[in-house]
Amino acid sequence: MKYDFDTIVERKHTHSTKWLKFSDPNIIPMWIADMDFACPKEITDPMHERVDQGIFGYTDTPDELTQILKDRIKLRSGWDIEEDWVVWIPGAVVALNLACRTALAPGEIVVTPSPIYAPFDDASENMSRGMVKNFLVDNKGRMELDFEATEELLSKDTKMLFFCNPHNPGGTVFNEEEIQQLVDICDKHNVIICSDEIHCDLILQDELKHFHLASLNDYAEQNSITILGPCKTFNLAGFPLFGIPYFPHSDFIIIIFLFVSSNHLIQLSNSFKILFLSTSTSSLSRILSTHFLTIDKYPDNQTAISARSSDQEFLFIILF
Repeated sequence: MKYDFDTIVERKHTHSTKWLKFSDPNIIPMWIADMDFACPKEITDPMHERVDQGIFGYTDTPDELTQILKDRIKLRSGWDIEEDWVVWIPGAVVALNLACRTALAPGEIVVTPSPIYAPFDDASENMSRGMVKNFLVDNKGRMELDFEATEELLSKDTKMLFFCNPHNPGGTVFNEEEIQQLVDICDKHNVIICSDEIHCDLILQDELKHFHLASLNDYAEQNSITILGPCKTFNLAGFPLFGIPYFPHSDFIIIIFLFVSSNHLIQLSNSFKILFLSTSTSSLSRILSTHFLTIDKYPDNQTAISARSSDQEFLFIILF
């Protein structure tokens, strides 16, 4: 099929964030990853069919969707993931915030590359976590990691490192050797890596190849969060849909769930269950404190509890 990259589409009347930022009509807004090409018919035709039905009730994630993601990753990179590694969430920005909330306890720190897409910087502040910046080096126009500086930033309170590949906004496609060196440093210091890879389909140079960080070795697989999504590839930024491979059999486990009503039996692992009898914060704290060493409470306007186990290496978060 031939795709149309020539038609000019007027978007200002659609409340486009991209086009409403500047009032000067002579400014071409290239400040955000939002293309002015129409989505392919393979995407828009099913959308039209769904809209024509006219009913937009609650919808479950189709069973085949995760298999489609698994097959696509395998086809494009050779990385063979498991279906139960994937969690579907509404957007990469949400993923960055949840990674900070679940991987870091209050007072712990994430290392964030700089320059970087602004929500990386915002995530730690939004979640009341610490952050130190890891400045990339400009090597003849290519933004590169300073590995020596990176390792110097890893203290006992540093528990996670943000990584973005291909890099936004620098455009660097990090090679396997660079990623391996980064993983080795994180392995040495027992640091989790949250790797944003949503631009990985948009590598245009034949000599460059994307390597999924989590596919490199056992440590990377068991101690990373990979953020993937269709929005950059198919220009779907306004449709919040992302998949996050995470690793349920690792020493570090993230479990995210919504606390909707009382009397829910929540499966935390194959052998560990807690029955929540009340939605009140005080009752939840009382129940959780019988099983976990520390409970982190947040202001009422955040209404959340995080817990870290003293004898089992996992964290979880309750949102309600």
